[in-house]
Amino acid sequence: MDVAIKESEIQARSRIIKNHLTERNNCIVLKIDTHMSKVEDMSPFGFHFEFDEKKYKERKKQIRKQKITRFFAWLAYYHHKFGIRHVTLIALLVGYVFLGGFMFEKLESPRELEDLKETIVLMQGIIDEETTDIINVTLSTNGTDRVNKLAKLIKRYYKTMLEAEGRFHGSVWHKAENLDMHLMWYFSSATFYSMTLFSTIGYGTISCQTVWGRTLSMIYASIGLPIMLVVLGDIGEWFQKILTNGYIFLLLKYKKLRKQPVNRKKNEILLPMWLALFLVLAYILICTLTIKMFDHNEGNKPGIGFFDAFYFTFISLTTIGLGDVMPYNIQYSPFLAAAFLLGLALISIVNTSIYAQLYQMFFNMINSVEDQLDRIHSSNHKGPGYKVFHDMEPVFRMLVCTFPPSHPQTRIKFAAVVRDSFRRDKEKKRESNTSDQIKLRTRTESDIPAHDGFHLWMTKRAKKRQMEQENEDLHAARRRAPTLGAFGGFDMNLFKRGRSNTSPFEKNDSEETEESDVE
Repeated sequence: MDVAIKESEIQARSRIIKNHLTERNNCIVLKIDTHMSKVEDMSPFGFHFEFDEKKYKERKKQIRKQKITRFFAWLAYYHHKFGIRHVTLIALLVGYVFLGGFMFEKLESPRELEDLKETIVLMQGIIDEETTDIINVTLSTNGTDRVNKLAKLIKRYYKTMLEAEGRFHGSVWHKAENLDMHLMWYFSSATFYSMTLFSTIGYGTISCQTVWGRTLSMIYASIGLPIMLVVLGDIGEWFQKILTNGYIFLLLKYKKLRKQPVNRKKNEILLPMWLALFLVLAYILICTLTIKMFDHNEGNKPGIGFFDAFYFTFISLTTIGLGDVMPYNIQYSPFLAAAFLLGLALISIVNTSIYAQLYQMFFNMINSVEDQLDRIHSSNHKGPGYKVFHDMEPVFRMLVCTFPPSHPQTRIKFAAVVRDSFRRDKEKKRESNTSDQIKLRTRTESDIPAHDGFHLWMTKRAKKRQMEQENEDLHAARRRAPTLGAFGGFDMNLFKRGRSNTSPFEKNDSEETEESDVE
């Protein structure tokens, strides 16, 4: 026969406080970590263990959210330390670099292998043909005639090989064919080179080979770059003013013909980005057609095609300057550089407009992400109250066990006090709602004497009732046993009214409360 061992009151208290601290997960910190300034039912020790189902569910939801969004919590932590926008900008740029590398590798790598195979076959055919010709010349001729024929033959096949690889243009034999036309350095080409230095285009097809020339290039570019920026800024502003005024003039004429009102002032109307893009595209097309026409008309070689001319113009206006595609007959013309410098001023207008809009859009998005990460960080990282109460858990257990045993009659009286406290809370809420409704009526002069006298009488009556309840219920409230919360479950207003050593802040709060009740 099993004998049930009855637990003592100390054991019951220990079990209750242990279950409370374990199951509720220190719900008291919810009121401290959320910076709640005024709580009506604060206990004498400054915290509250009364179980709040709403707060408890919110806490469980936060814990579940922590498990699901660990990555975002980690990201929020580093954002809290370093700032996410800097990392985002760098990651965006690095990601864009790798994306470009992936795309260009997939597009160009197969073509490079095909060109390599075709060039190898072509070069092998040239070598076989050259070998056959060399053998024939060697067997058919003698003496000096053989040497001259072999030299001419090797030179011809060398040129053929350079042309097969696309390297003949600009080579030694190409320059030697026509010194006046094929030399790299003359006045017009040197002028073209100087303009490409301070415009930062730098095609790479013409460059200095001497030490003094390279030194002068660095000095010349250092002086020319600031001058070019000032000129481009001034011309770009002038272009923008002209284009904006023209757009405003046409817009007002259009509104006037349609009899539509203009809701904005003239100084508030800006040049639309789509119009600026259209003007830049039109300028690129004009430069493309001009380059194609002059390259076909100048020189003996046929000029470049339309797509190559468009590609060359775009690469030049964006100051990329790869130099892989150049006009055949006017590649060193200074008029090209002058046209591109004028286009750079027009490009600056579009770049400013696009940059401003992208900057605004990007940082608006970043600000919203940062706000979200701040919320995640604040919800995932426990406040200082959590650690404090977690470390004080043994003290709570010891404090509960040190309470003296309570008499059954005291427990019954304490239960009645608890019921009365809940009833008084409901009455207070009902009275506050009623008073709010009463305040809606406008007071007249005839209402003031009767109203003030009635409330003065009610205040005295309330104070008298308050003093009677203090003497009757305060001692029972002190001799309470653990209920739902370790130190909760009764009306804390009774305890507050019984404290003799209240702080000035508590006195002021109580006085303000009484004054608000009177009002």
